[in-house]
Amino acid sequence: MEVKMALNNELRKGQSEIEGNLLVIGDTFLPYDFMNWRECCNFLIDKCYGMKKAMTLVAKDKEHLEMRCPLTGEYLTVLGSTIDLERIDREFILQNLYRRDKHSS
Repeated sequence: MEVKMALNNELRKGQSEIEGNLLVIGDTFLPYDFMNWRECCNFLIDKCYGMKKAMTLVAKDKEHLEMRCPLTGEYLTVLGSTIDLERIDREFILQNLYRRDKHSS
């Protein structure tokens, strides 16, 4: 309780709250904020319950990575730096977590 009050007092003095480098927006009202790509990647893997080929890559560009988990039907948008998004994408490829598109050859 005292720690929380001390943090609130620090924020009132004009210090800003520390925010992470990656943001995951899902079907919930609150976005998830992560300090590094590894924490974010572990969160996304947990979302598909660690199952192989469970996540579908919907869109990828320099600013965001959009995925869909067919198990839950949830769309997840990851916002972050290009380097962090590439690392997450590469990790999903290496761990065989992406579902193969039916239309690709």
